[in-house]
Amino acid sequence: MAIYRDGQKYPPAAPVAAQAFAVTILVAASDSLHSAADLVCTGVNDHLVIQAALDALPATGGEVMLLDGTYNIGVSLALDSYQALTGQGRGTVLTSTVADLDVITAIGSDSDEKVGILIADLCVDTTPGGVGDDVGILWNYVDYSRIEGVWLHGNGEKGIYLNYCDFNEIGDNISQSNGHAGIELENSNDNIVTGNTCQANHRNGIYLDGSSNNIISENICQGQIVPNYSGIYISESNSNIISGNTCQGNRDTGINLYASDNNTITGNNCQGHIFYEGIFLWESHNNTITGNNCQGNDDCGINLLSADNNTITGNICRGNSYEGIYLDSSINNTIVGNTCLENSQDTTNVSDDIALVGDSDYNNVQCNTCRAGVLPNKPRYGINIVDAACDGNLVTNNDIHDDGFGTAAFNDDGTATITVGGNRI
Repeated sequence: MAIYRDGQKYPPAAPVAAQAFAVTILVAASDSLHSAADLVCTGVNDHLVIQAALDALPATGGEVMLLDGTYNIGVSLALDSYQALTGQGRGTVLTSTVADLDVITAIGSDSDEKVGILIADLCVDTTPGGVGDDVGILWNYVDYSRIEGVWLHGNGEKGIYLNYCDFNEIGDNISQSNGHAGIELENSNDNIVTGNTCQANHRNGIYLDGSSNNIISENICQGQIVPNYSGIYISESNSNIISGNTCQGNRDTGINLYASDNNTITGNNCQGHIFYEGIFLWESHNNTITGNNCQGNDDCGINLLSADNNTITGNICRGNSYEGIYLDSSINNTIVGNTCLENSQDTTNVSDDIALVGDSDYNNVQCNTCRAGVLPNKPRYGINIVDAACDGNLVTNNDIHDDGFGTAAFNDDGTATITVGGNRI
């Protein structure tokens, strides 16, 4: 899970390496196949045995290792600094019939953060407890810690939830069929979330709220169930890097930014979303959207609404139901070097490869390639400045040859549009 930012390993190493265990206590479930354990659970109130093992670790830390089997949890497990709770993989199952139970927790405070915690190689499945407000893994005020190789299923709210947690690594987990988000970070900064699979959750796959300077990379977020939720949702969160993720077949957008500035969205695959866009920026400014593939979505490939001073470059927007790139009431954006083709697949001659509407002013639209392509439905225009409220846009050096529905490759109903240098039509 090593990630580098500006040439340096990121985040910095924890004060004490949580993986170096001087003490390991082995715990068996009532149905474990192996009997060589320090403690054995009965199958009823197994949290008592596991918590006793955690409490028996020295202040310098240690590991409680759970053998294969099913552990019935009736009260939340609580980890302290420098403690590890590990299993043998998906065959180590922590489950509960108690509604609204957060299964594994670590709770610090503003003046006393927990550090050096590891949760790894086990399964948290609270499906038997029914739909409620439970969380699989809940951390408050935890720093420099890791969650890896955990399978989370059927939690009433989130699979993994971090609140006021910084410099953590969340990697290679599977979080699915949870009532809200697969992974949620709130008020949490400088974390790495990488290599996770978040699918078939009832809300967002990965959700950032008020969280900045995080790296969200190489995750798979697909098939979220409820409309109006996204593969990755970034809300009021700044200066994050969202890179190399696959967001596919969600009921809303692939990647959604709301009131979030100075983020970098690069190299993501956003395709096949039901109802909405591949990438949507709403009231979000100074972001860089580059090198993404937005294909086959039920709305636009990339949509900017009241979003200013963003850079949209080097993206492929293909075969979307409506526009490839769509700007609404968005000012001073740079739309350069994108490839938009075969859009307007909902209805031929209705939508455009690139469109500017409603007070979208002073945007720089250059060096884009737009094509009608070979699919049955064709875009109306290659580039369309839709109405006179769009003022002072620069539209030049674009290659829009062989685009449009036989009327024109370029339509300009804007005010004072600049086309010096011309476009290839």
